[in-house]
Amino acid sequence: MSHLCLTDVQATNLYQLQTICLALAQDKLAASRHFDLSLAQADHLLRLSVDQMWMIVATVGEQTLFPPRRDLLKLLQWPAPLTGPLAAAYSRH
Repeated sequence: MSHLCLTDVQATNLYQLQTICLALAQDKLAASRHFDLSLAQADHLLRLSVDQMWMIVATVGEQTLFPPRRDLLKLLQWPAPLTGPLAAAYSRH
């Protein structure tokens, strides 16, 4: 997926995922507090590859991931093709 194909929401989700993962890699406890992440969410985010981040962002579509949704960990763990529809069905609105 090219950066040019991302919507504003998708780009924001990708940048936030990358920023959070970098912060977690430097100081897991401080980053977890700063980004309001549970230990399970932080651990899962640390295991994501760049390709997995792109896939999540692409399939979630126009649903924001942050601030962390209550179902963020579930969204990250669901099979990629399901994340978009489930994110919309369980949106915070």
